[in-house]
Amino acid sequence: MIAADQMPAAELPRPRTLLVGTVFAIVACGMFFAGAFGIYIKARHDVVSSAGTWLKAGQISLVPGGMMMVTAAMSVVTMTWAVQAIRNDDRKNAYIALGITLLFGVANINQQVFYYKDMKLKVQGSVAELLIYVITGAHVVMLIAAMVFVALAAFRALAGQYTSRQSDGIQAASYFWYATMLMYTLIYYGIYITK
Repeated sequence: MIAADQMPAAELPRPRTLLVGTVFAIVACGMFFAGAFGIYIKARHDVVSSAGTWLKAGQISLVPGGMMMVTAAMSVVTMTWAVQAIRNDDRKNAYIALGITLLFGVANINQQVFYYKDMKLKVQGSVAELLIYVITGAHVVMLIAAMVFVALAAFRALAGQYTSRQSDGIQAASYFWYATMLMYTLIYYGIYITK
């Protein structure tokens, strides 16, 4: 028989692994968008400084983009509600908040599709049109990834894995959701407002 003092020490748990991985994913997405915006701003500067036209007047309306911004802001509130509810072991409100957050995500994608039809841009048109599709399309992909992350966290919460003592999954999903909505804020200002 092995004495208690000869037993190997138990492996220490790796705290907040999911949160650290999520932060790495957020940084990677941020680097992609920083590079894409750098290309966009340089191309716009080159066209405008040579007295060219970047986009036709009236090609981009602010109304759909503004509605997407309001939807994004409301989704940040509901995601914060979900995190707070799971921290308080209020499972019913956590499920409702996660469901509404996902609904806002679907609404945001619907609004983006409407915006594409409203703008009538062509991928093969100009450099401006192509870059707008690249940046906004990448944001839609990031939003879909955020929705999958939130849906997986909600599924695990339904299974009882997240409580006030262990809420890292909901927190990690919320961080990625917040980063996704922050990216839309930059897109709204950098593309739709400044044109």
